[in-house]
This record gives sequence, structure tokens and C-alpha cells, in this order.
Amino acid sequence: MSTCAPSGYATAPKAVPAWHQDAACRLFPELDFVEAKPGSPQEHAARIICAACPVRLQCATGALERGEPFGVWAGLNRRDRTDLARAHGYPRPGIPPEHGTDARYKKWDCRCPDCRRGHAVYEFDRRHGAIKALKRRKLWASPLMLTRPCIVGRRRQCAGQLLIPLPGLTAPRHAAPLAA
Repeated sequence: MSTCAPSGYATAPKAVPAWHQDAACRLFPELDFVEAKPGSPQEHAARIICAACPVRLQCATGALERGEPFGVWAGLNRRDRTDLARAHGYPRPGIPPEHGTDARYKKWDCRCPDCRRGHAVYEFDRRHGAIKALKRRKLWASPLMLTRPCIVGRRRQCAGQLLIPLPGLTAPRHAAPLAA
């Protein structure tokens, strides 16, 4: 098995642990445990070999602690490791995107200030792009803001309330276009 990790993968081990010498996978160098695709004969063979391995617990613990994203470790594929990681508080297997990206915010639930800022920028750009597209198709209506409390329909509205004008309906008397 390989303990190499892609660049930027901060949890890679600094040295090969001693228990690697006793691992059953070392007896099968022709079988690539890291590249075993889910459901493939290679994965099936790797799981059988791991089932009889004397260091299976250490292998599983190491893979869970590192969040190992690829292959079969201790007879566990990525889905198995994800379920165990969730149940026992280990990091999720995989290589997370850089901090400050919308993908890290949404898919990895990172709420650091950089990721929050990246998500806000993404949402602003997405909404601004949608508004530009609506304006281009002449479907955008600028919102109105109430200048003082009034009753609209059956509801009482407060000053500062934003209203979206609908075609064919008149705007309330106390509504002014929102200042840009």
C-alpha cells in the first residue's frame, strides 16, 4: 500500500508506521489496493486479503485518521470509511478543496471566515448574474420600498418593507423605488 498523498494533503504520515511490515497486503505486490475500484474483482480480492490481516485494526485507524480518499484499507472502501468516520468522529475521507471556496463551504461544511467569504462572493455573483439575465430578457422588476406603514391587501406592512411589483397590479401609494 502507498502512504503517499497528493500535494497539499496535510495529514499524510511523515514516516511509514512499523505495523506496515506485518501487513498481509505486502505479500501481494501485484495487487494495487489503492487503485481498486468499487465493485471490481481487484477490490473483492483486496477485501479477502484484508480480512485475514493481523494489523487490520491499525490499518483502519490510520486510514480513518488520515481521511484516506482512495482504495481499500483494512478491507474498507471509501464508502465504508465514510460511514465509520461519520459514526466515530473521524475526518471525512477525501481531499477537501482549498479554503475560501464555495465547494469547501457547501460540501465539507467548513464555516471558517475564508470559506464564508468565498461562499458569499459566489452567491453574490450567482444572484447578480441571474438579475442581469432577467434584465436582458426584460423580466426584471426593481423592488419597491414602503416609506411608511400601510395596509396591502389584508396585511399590515411596515415602513422599510420591500415589495416586488407584479405586472397588472398597482403599487401601494406609500411605495418608492429602492434607491440604488
